[in-house]
Amino acid sequence: MKSLLKFSFCPFLVLLFMASAFRCHCMDIGSAVTDDTSYRPFVEDGKSWVVTYSYAHGWLPPFKTECYYIDGDTLIGSQLCKKLMLRVNDIENNGIVTSLDKLIYEKDKKVYYYPASGEALTNLPMLLYDFSASLGDTLSLGGVPNTETLCFQIWDTPQLKWGGSSFNGQLATAYDPELTEIDVFEIQVCPLYCWYESIGSIEHPFLKLPRLPGAPQLLRDCRVGDEAVYMNWVDAALFPDVTGDGLVDIADVNEVINVMLGKTANSADVTCDGKVDISDVNAAINSMLGK
Repeated sequence: MKSLLKFSFCPFLVLLFMASAFRCHCMDIGSAVTDDTSYRPFVEDGKSWVVTYSYAHGWLPPFKTECYYIDGDTLIGSQLCKKLMLRVNDIENNGIVTSLDKLIYEKDKKVYYYPASGEALTNLPMLLYDFSASLGDTLSLGGVPNTETLCFQIWDTPQLKWGGSSFNGQLATAYDPELTEIDVFEIQVCPLYCWYESIGSIEHPFLKLPRLPGAPQLLRDCRVGDEAVYMNWVDAALFPDVTGDGLVDIADVNEVINVMLGKTANSADVTCDGKVDISDVNAAINSMLGK
């Protein structure tokens, strides 16, 4: 089985991919929608998010993988919070580290968090997402009153459709009272930020990052247990034939996950049930989570 780590690098193809991936990521940005879809919370028991870092997604292997997962409850005062754990696989430095990243909770479609630094926690919660906000609203995220804040203005409310589900989103820029719609949508003089209900940002759900071509981080997987909420393992139909069998299929996804985990795959049939299917992806994700 051909190793992903030996996948050849072609500068022209990487540039082609980066342009195609950027177009692909912007496909779900459109005019405001009015479809009424049921709201699914961002904070759910058993939820996990897998983010990969690569110099060229779909062409070069990831050099780091972050897996965020909700694992247990805790109280901050009278507020019940979920523990958001972070497992980092630094492939370049061959190390896996697990730590408490944040304490999070959700109320009235607003997602709050307490940043964790060892055992020390801030006294006031910070706002990570406000999915109750509407077109034209200005949000202060990532901060508390009278301290450092990140202000965003919502310019559009796109939808992301995946797996038969639709997720309402918010397209924003950093707040600037001088900006106009022409600046944002035609001249594109400022970076665009986009996040979706239940999923968060498809660049990185726990960092406020703009949608830029060639960005190293990408949300690959969001799920609750074995249920896939959102997946993005195929980049603009340019995902490589990692296994060298002439097909781009689930076996290639499994091989990529094994490379993330620092494993040499003997077979894409992770569950050893004689089939290569979604259960193998689930098994690999559970291995990331230490389950």
